[in-house]
Amino acid sequence: ITSVEAFYTLGDGSAGDAFGGAVALEGNTAVVGAPLDDSARGNDSGSAYVFVRTTSEWVLQAHLSDGSGKSRDNFGYALSLSGDSILIGAPNAVVGAFVKGNAFVFVRNGSTWSQQTKWVGEDGDRFGCSVALDGDHALIGAENDRPASGPGQGSVSHYQRIGSTWTFQSKLVDSDGAIDDYFGSSVCLDG
Repeated sequence: ITSVEAFYTLGDGSAGDAFGGAVALEGNTAVVGAPLDDSARGNDSGSAYVFVRTTSEWVLQAHLSDGSGKSRDNFGYALSLSGDSILIGAPNAVVGAFVKGNAFVFVRNGSTWSQQTKWVGEDGDRFGCSVALDGDHALIGAENDRPASGPGQGSVSHYQRIGSTWTFQSKLVDSDGAIDDYFGSSVCLDG
């Protein structure tokens, strides 16, 4: 299998899902986001597909989504894969009356994936617009956060996992940040 179309036929996708809007690859595992996937929870709630490589082909292992998601959450908009853990962003998730954004960690045990944690952003932040995972450390971008200057200054939250528990470590901001800088719209993590 050498194309996105071949992966696509292994899932349950349909036109307009934005399958491949985000991708992550490590070893014999690939994760493909479909942030505009429609589900029983609503249009564009989003999902992510996990594929594993066998000797000669890629096989669908899991189809992940937010069990409590809503229309236009865009789950799968951002992805990061590290070992048996996936970090997934849903930056347009509405909580209450506001777009806040969510981020999730799913972990694999054998061939089964389950949600380990879920974080919720603040009003208007678009928390989860970018994500990065390396071992037990996670970075989550919130490009519309307003830590000091105003909307769109942006921030990045750092979490660490000990055992199966994730704890907040720090919030990274640009000390010279200004409105519409969108700091954190893209993140990467290594070591």
